[in-house]
Amino acid sequence: MNQIRVTQVLDYFKEPWYTDWVVKVGRREANRISKQALKTGALVDTIIKASPKEENQHLPEYKKISHEASQCLKAYWKWVEVYKPESITPCERLNTTIEGVEVTGEPDIMVDDIIVDIKCSNRIDIRHWIQVNMYHYLSYEKFQKVGILRLDKVSGSYEYQVKDYDQSL
Repeated sequence: MNQIRVTQVLDYFKEPWYTDWVVKVGRREANRISKQALKTGALVDTIIKASPKEENQHLPEYKKISHEASQCLKAYWKWVEVYKPESITPCERLNTTIEGVEVTGEPDIMVDDIIVDIKCSNRIDIRHWIQVNMYHYLSYEKFQKVGILRLDKVSGSYEYQVKDYDQSL
């Protein structure tokens, strides 16, 4: 059976700013920056999922990570301190079959019964909302809310938005 990842589908739809950016910096440079951004995001996700409520500075990777990843983690711990969630649980991979095609995806964390995806990016855009709403659709437990936690790689600040599940997305 064919298996499609939620993010794989979203990769086909780029925002206009992305195309403008690729034209401005060139395809090779855009690919280099994109690969580094993916690496940063994956590392930040791994560290957060390892101990989502306890600052994990004891991890060797934490001392040797890039400045961007360090800023994202700094932003995450600020969010934990300010938001004070009752529970943060790493998510498992979700799977379902839609019209004969297996669709899969893995949201980052559950925060007080809200499916939250963490983004190490400059902005929250419509693709992020489509992604987290699709994760909600894939989940067996239907919660009312979905969220995006954006961690800024430059400033070490965060942006946390929670919305009602939107089945149209």
